Amino acid sequence: KTVIPLVLMLYLGLAPIYWLPGISFELLGLVKIVLFVVAAGLLFLAGIVGDRARLPTGLLGPAGLGLSLLATTGGIFQSEMALAINVTKDYLLVFSTLWMFYLLAQMNLDAEKILIGASTLVALACVPVFASKYLGGPDFAGPPQFVAEHLWISGFSSLRTGWSNGIALYVAPLLLVMVRPMSYAWLPRSFAALGVCAIILSQITVAGRAGMLASLLVVVCAFAARGYRKVLMVMAVAVAVFVVSNLALVASHLRITRD
Repeated sequence: KTVIPLVLMLYLGLAPIYWLPGISFELLGLVKIVLFVVAAGLLFLAGIVGDRARLPTGLLGPAGLGLSLLATTGGIFQSEMALAINVTKDYLLVFSTLWMFYLLAQMNLDAEKILIGASTLVALACVPVFASKYLGGPDFAGPPQFVAEHLWISGFSSLRTGWSNGIALYVAPLLLVMVRPMSYAWLPRSFAALGVCAIILSQITVAGRAGMLASLLVVVCAFAARGYRKVLMVMAVAVAVFVVSNLALVASHLRITRD
């Protein structure tokens, strides 16, 4: 019960990261595959030993996987073999991850802590992205097969859109810590707030508009649901003042005005 959450947290934390300084794209990809296989193997083995190795039924179970693959059969037969393998692999990965979290619930393991830990790792990876452009931090070029020549262009991914959209998924677990004062002390809530800020600042740095909007929407929904409307109003006014004061810079950076 200690090893499985740790391995799964590392895998999820590295999921949106395609490369790291000194670590190639291929090596990091291999590390993530090993982490996933180890986490899945240990989890299913623990479920078998504890007589809890049951998969969900319905569309979230094996039947859903079969229907998903069946729905893509026409496109697969018209495509190259490599694409068919990638599509099958993607569906297997998605459903395997769903089943792993289902087994976590069956074994009474805290999935929330795993997601929060993974989100913390992602937030830490976001710091050098905006620091490389705005704080004079070290800059790194991506692997040769990637287009970006600077870390602040696409983060630790291949393109700005992929980086921004990927890290947007990790805002919600940190918000769970921020908006629940009865469950978490002020210190972890403060670190969670810093993590959310790091993710959004990283999205702003690479100018990933869709991911940034998704993160802001999650923040608004979380604060509104908890009744923090005054905080939202202050944040909205601050953002509006900044945008109006730097309208040309914001429009250029976010590529709002393009021919």
